[in-house]
Amino acid sequence: MNDSCPDPSVWVAWRAGALAPAGHSRWEGHLTACAACRAELASLASLAAPAPLRPALQARSEGLSVRDR
Repeated sequence: MNDSCPDPSVWVAWRAGALAPAGHSRWEGHLTACAACRAELASLASLAAPAPLRPALQARSEGLSVRDR
């Protein structure tokens, strides 16, 4: 990795689709030129995807109680 490489948390967000379109495009372009970041992204791909939220936690995140569902 070099000075133009992002923090690994950017790759986590990129992989999750959590970046704005401009940010996604910027870092996608970076990947084409940077073997170190491609390797970093590949290592993240081996991590398990986050499990879906349990219903109670999901309801809380939507401002509801479990009884509201």
